[in-house]
Amino acid sequence: MSEYGSILATEAAAEGANFTSTVAFEAYKLRRKGGWGVEPYRCERYLTSSQTLTINFFAPLAADLPWLSRFLDALGLAAGGAAQALELEYQPAFRRAEHLDRTLADAFVQTSTGGVVFETKLADQFSRRWSTVVGNPFYEQVNRELQLWNSPRSTFDTTAKDQLARVHALGALAAGAPPPIVVIHHPLDDVGALNAEGYREVLQDPSLLTVMDLASALQRMGETATTKPQREMVQDLRRRYTAHELSEEAFGALESLRLRRRPHVPVAAP
Repeated sequence: MSEYGSILATEAAAEGANFTSTVAFEAYKLRRKGGWGVEPYRCERYLTSSQTLTINFFAPLAADLPWLSRFLDALGLAAGGAAQALELEYQPAFRRAEHLDRTLADAFVQTSTGGVVFETKLADQFSRRWSTVVGNPFYEQVNRELQLWNSPRSTFDTTAKDQLARVHALGALAAGAPPPIVVIHHPLDDVGALNAEGYREVLQDPSLLTVMDLASALQRMGETATTKPQREMVQDLRRRYTAHELSEEAFGALESLRLRRRPHVPVAAP
């Protein structure tokens, strides 16, 4: 780790230290070769990167489709059929020419009867970029065809609703029908959970949205693991993202170092 605490040193980043498994590091390198969609500097170096969390969490599942199918079943999504593929930082190649924004789904699972969209949040908030779903001909056409939202003019009055609507529309186009959308947030991020829940207000079928914390998602992942390597990968994810007690001593030492380095500012005598 570098002197900045949550940013890895160059050497450690190059060795893949930000990834919790070999399969995740390899999935990152493969996705990076696939073109635009990943941020190399943040993915490789920022311990708080949501994109790295997405890859660390989903790459092991993508590498074992039966495990991924069991995981979907544990989330109550078995009705969508068996998992056939998982794409990271996904935008369909067949997206329409008039769709000019750069919306990506963190993860998209293609199933035998449709698909499932995943959005993950770690330390960052929902995008502050407004693509203006309301009044946008592309999204209004998607809604006419697939009936995702209450009306083409549903009130998308927060950036969270706007972002989730764009991601959901992308997944619906890929699945050919309104898919379930799952938002995974950090257990300490109550704001992100509340913002995500707001998206339920605009859905024609509110049951399509699942909002869950990362600890619960890891529990389901662990319950559906069937091999020792799978269970070890889940445990490594827990140690990295939710077992905060393991880092308290290191955080205290880092904070003491930071305070010692703080420049002394003399106070003038009265």
